[in-house]
Amino acid sequence: MAFKTGVLVHFLRQDLQHKYAGTWLGSIWSIVYPLVYIAIFILVFAKIMGAKLALLGLDSDEYGYSIYLISGMLPWTYFSVAVLRISTIFLDKAGLIGKVQLPLAQLPLSVIGAELIVFLISLVFFAFFMLWIGFPITWAWLGLIPVILIQSIFIYAIGLILAVLVIFVRDVKEVTNVVVQIWFWLTPIVYVQSIIPENFLWWFNINPVVPLLSMYRTIIIDAQIPTYWTLFAHLAIALTMTYLALRFIKGLERDLRDLI
Repeated sequence: MAFKTGVLVHFLRQDLQHKYAGTWLGSIWSIVYPLVYIAIFILVFAKIMGAKLALLGLDSDEYGYSIYLISGMLPWTYFSVAVLRISTIFLDKAGLIGKVQLPLAQLPLSVIGAELIVFLISLVFFAFFMLWIGFPITWAWLGLIPVILIQSIFIYAIGLILAVLVIFVRDVKEVTNVVVQIWFWLTPIVYVQSIIPENFLWWFNINPVVPLLSMYRTIIIDAQIPTYWTLFAHLAIALTMTYLALRFIKGLERDLRDLI
């Protein structure tokens, strides 16, 4: 499978440009949206509602819950938006697939690249907010690099499998939208896992997003880098899923092109 960087870069640039085509600010909206997104969480949960969370000495800090929430919402948004977009990418690019000689398995990379840029911009704004309120930014933040890489691989694998299924069963598109919404509330993003009844903990043990969010919060809130074993274990799982996804699409690519 030849890797065509030029075509993918073109798709990435096209994705960012067309996303806000016809607007006055254009690609600047990629900066405005994350900024407004973070500001809303800070205003609503820290100022208006006065929400607080007993979290590593932050119980007396009005921004404690905001930090906890945003550190979970940002990676979740990257995950959910990218997976949903990848799941329909073969439908969205149907007009180009027959014209451009690009392996189908490479198409999701342009979506991941575009959403990753927005995610990184959001993290930068989040870091500035934390510095503004006096929350320390430590060298542990470098640990975000492997965590983001692992998450991106997970997104690619899950999205690719769904993209294939959507072509064969169009209802998968709608089911995926519903599942992602339910998935959000079955993940400790707006609440802490400790409040969950013990008989429901099995779901959190198999939910792949839970350990990812835990690693993000370990780095951002605890100022600690996840252990090498933790990173390696989740990287191995992500790569295994990717291998299976690639085998899955390779065996069905000819049929996929016929159906598309």
